[in-house]
Amino acid sequence: MTCDLKSFKMALTFHHPTTFVNMVIFHTNMTTTRNIVSDAPDDGFVSHHNLATAIILVVICIVGIVGNIFVIVAVQLTRRLQTFTNVFVVVLSCTDFLTAMTLPFQGGTLLGLVDAYPAFAVVCEVIGGLSFIFNGWSIITLVVIAFNRYILITHQSQTYRRIFCKKNIAIMLAVILSYPLCSVILFGTTGWAVFGEKCNTCAVVEGRAFNLLSGISMVTLMVAILYFYLKIYLHVRNHVRKVHDKLENQNPQPSSTQQSSVESSRKQV
Repeated sequence: MTCDLKSFKMALTFHHPTTFVNMVIFHTNMTTTRNIVSDAPDDGFVSHHNLATAIILVVICIVGIVGNIFVIVAVQLTRRLQTFTNVFVVVLSCTDFLTAMTLPFQGGTLLGLVDAYPAFAVVCEVIGGLSFIFNGWSIITLVVIAFNRYILITHQSQTYRRIFCKKNIAIMLAVILSYPLCSVILFGTTGWAVFGEKCNTCAVVEGRAFNLLSGISMVTLMVAILYFYLKIYLHVRNHVRKVHDKLENQNPQPSSTQQSSVESSRKQV
């Protein structure tokens, strides 16, 4: 196996800035959707906690939309970035752009729009399902990007080109898009998952099996991401050590006898 440090640096410099915005959007949306418990009374009063959270969601929405548009435009305008592997980066930006678009609706639910406008309840059901679909697309794409970087850095170029050919990339994209979409449609149509307003957020109202599947999938995918990047770190660290040892062997330090002879000659001069 060989290590292409130039490819490694290019992969990190292009992927790292996007990941920060994407992970902030993903973590905030999932946390807000599942874990926020509103303390607002039933008389329509909006608590300061919910108001502050809604404002934060709107700010993250703006940052996510602008940041991901920059990534998409950069790939579109820069021919060097228009590669098959960067398709996953564009897909990640598109899915996180859609995720960011759902955050204002989550903020509106926190402000009690479902109670104030009954028609908003239907919107909340749709947003609840779309949030799971978009978040699923994002996390699976992050796994594929991590796997892509792992193969690029730790394997030979022939292996990388064979795995990430045009046909295989199309299959990967089909899996990325189909799994979360089919899961939500299947559980939603069968009644095993009911989306709507819960604790002033658009989430799963009923669906223990769906929540269990989502939790297991989320943990598994996160472990996969950590595994691939840990393997990359270990591989690069070992490669740097080997290069350092090789350089030391090529340029050995002078022995003590040689040093003493050099010093004595200097004194004579």
